[in-house]
Amino acid sequence: MLAEAAFQCESVQAVIALVRDGMLRVDFDLTENRDRIEVLAKRYEDRVPDLADLCLICLSERLRDWPVITVDADFRIYRRHQREVIPVLMPPE
Repeated sequence: MLAEAAFQCESVQAVIALVRDGMLRVDFDLTENRDRIEVLAKRYEDRVPDLADLCLICLSERLRDWPVITVDADFRIYRRHQREVIPVLMPPE
């Protein structure tokens, strides 16, 4: 997800600075969440989500009060816990 953030920001240094300053925290263990990620990958295989998207869906299920900040319109389709809309912050359509 950090790689995707760096790509979108066009700056590795900016993302590293956010981590260094405590504005961005990596709190996701793929090993612990592997089974859920596999379920989500199968559920959304028609949309061909990348691993970062699946991890964000999984994080959204755990961190319910935090919106996903994204430019990816697929987050209007993805659901947490199968039916619940994921709150997102994104540019208007």
